[in-house]
Amino acid sequence: MAKIVNYEAVQAEIARQLALTDYDIQEYLGEDLTVLAVLNIYMTNDVCQGFGQDFHNGWSIISSKQRISLIYGKKASNYKNEEAICLYDDLSDDVHEILMLIQAVIDRMDL
Repeated sequence: MAKIVNYEAVQAEIARQLALTDYDIQEYLGEDLTVLAVLNIYMTNDVCQGFGQDFHNGWSIISSKQRISLIYGKKASNYKNEEAICLYDDLSDDVHEILMLIQAVIDRMDL
């Protein structure tokens, strides 16, 4: 399988996974912005050296091919994968990887 470029299909998969598991990022950004943030990471992971997203409530998410970083106020942390975050073999796996890495970073931040 290759990268899915249909935004609606990717958004639907993100929403499906968010409905199945409680991720802390939903609490901080809300569902709509969480879907947008994960969608942006998925869509840019193979084409950007770094992609920053600054949200109105003070949260920032910076992603690169192998790393996700979060900043909130004076707290910040990141997680670096051994391989690319998105392998573009399976949409469900890629979305799961993004969400799990974001959760791991939040857990490290000890909010």
